[in-house]
Amino acid sequence: MFPDQARLYAAPAQCEEWRRDSELWSGYYGLDFAPLELMAMQEERAEPKVDALVSPEDLLCPGEVVCDLDLNTVKTADLEVIKAPLKFTMSKTGFWGGLALWFEVEFPSPGEPGVLLSTCPGID
Repeated sequence: MFPDQARLYAAPAQCEEWRRDSELWSGYYGLDFAPLELMAMQEERAEPKVDALVSPEDLLCPGEVVCDLDLNTVKTADLEVIKAPLKFTMSKTGFWGGLALWFEVEFPSPGEPGVLLSTCPGID
């Protein structure tokens, strides 16, 4: 059994760890490291953080669909570059730490509703 539909979502998310890290530079043991902050933050965020668990409370707005794929017809070339115009309307304030990404796939079940596998924030 293979899924026949897949959706990729994105939403701005706050990250308490990143907020604390940024505050560290403004005063650590009475020393001001602010001149080094930009360089350090760029280095820290040069690679995606893939091990962060995002809770629903961390999302600054609902997720937007980045792509919706019919897995029965999609070609490998369709997946090499995925581009989508995204427009977010923030529903709460927070420290925007990055984009949370997650996916859902749907497994067909003849004659019955399909089974949805989701990795969205808050799913156990």
